[in-house]
Amino acid sequence: MDVAIVIGWTGFAMWAAPVSWSRGQSALVGGVIGLFLGPIGVTICYLMSTDHEELDRRRLISRFFKRCPRCAEVVRAQALKCPHCLTELAELHGPEERPRTNRPLQPTPAEPERMPAPRLVIPKPDA
Repeated sequence: MDVAIVIGWTGFAMWAAPVSWSRGQSALVGGVIGLFLGPIGVTICYLMSTDHEELDRRRLISRFFKRCPRCAEVVRAQALKCPHCLTELAELHGPEERPRTNRPLQPTPAEPERMPAPRLVIPKPDA
């Protein structure tokens, strides 16, 4: 019975940590709140205020987001038009700055040389 309680309360901590992180707060603090307060702690993490500045800072660290030069809102790097002020981003930044995919560019490896498939030679039985 004690093991089930420990596993359950650990589950609340693992639930509260990403909820807290998604609100712009510390995941460690959310995990500790979830661990000690259980379902009440998870509810508290859901009711925490969202730190929009921290969320914007986290998005800008990645190369998949950038700021619109006109309205300063965070938009996806692939965006052709800002959804907030409707500014054409392709005209302001130029097409060479916009990444086309979310994956980093990697050179394609050269195709290895193909060797011919080995032939299977079955000896004929002596009759």
